[in-house]
Amino acid sequence: MSSRLAIIKNFLRFFRCSCGGRIRPSIVFFGEILPESQFLKAEKMVLNCDLLLLIGTSGIVQPAPNLPSLAKETGVRIIET
Repeated sequence: MSSRLAIIKNFLRFFRCSCGGRIRPSIVFFGEILPESQFLKAEKMVLNCDLLLLIGTSGIVQPAPNLPSLAKETGVRIIET
């Protein structure tokens, strides 16, 4: 086995549960649909915030780009890096 393959296999073992099943990170991968309840929660948070920080986003992948627009419409200050 190549050393590169050994490194990858060693790394991947951290993503297994004690039962041997894979552990899924708490993220939405590209191509997956964001759960509606999570997006509604994000909308509510944007509507109730005083300041919205946009950090490290392209602002392209939907539906997230709608959140800064919603913030602007309601007068929320936005800082974007």
